[in-house]
Amino acid sequence: MVDRKIHSWHFEPVVQIGQKVCLLTPSPKYFEVEWIEPIPWIKITWENVSAGSEKDRELKELYVEDDEFAQYRFAVITSGFAVTKMECPKAAGMWVTKETGLTIPDHSTFTTYDPLKRLQLLEFYQWKDTKRYMTLKNTTDTAADGEVVFFGYVFKIREIEATDKALKIPVVSRLAVRSKII
Repeated sequence: MVDRKIHSWHFEPVVQIGQKVCLLTPSPKYFEVEWIEPIPWIKITWENVSAGSEKDRELKELYVEDDEFAQYRFAVITSGFAVTKMECPKAAGMWVTKETGLTIPDHSTFTTYDPLKRLQLLEFYQWKDTKRYMTLKNTTDTAADGEVVFFGYVFKIREIEATDKALKIPVVSRLAVRSKII
């Protein structure tokens, strides 16, 4: 049985070297982890976002090699900015329900809500260069740059036969799997 879980309270590698994972896409694939490397800080800037407007951006800086997947958490570090959309792939929203969209305010507002303070609910997994997009909104009354930081782990993996001893990890939006748009 797998002894790890995704979206854990404590931020640590979701699996260890030698453990098996099933990366959930419309066509799930199985792998064994061969290497783990931390990614301490990737800062992405949305330049010159007009007051009250949103700007969409592909998150190419988070893409990894074809034989890798990554585990990330993130925080909006510019006061007055909020994430209003995350898609993987394009048009397949993450963290949405049938009736609601997404709003993740800057990190300074998280201090009283533990799952957000720990960024537990903002964890996601990236497989190779599967397209991922994020929209940032400037809620202030002046144009400004907005910044989001990402950190986590990269796992080098080797494909294996299917096994029931693998931790299942979603690497795309559930809406992408449902509509098979990858």
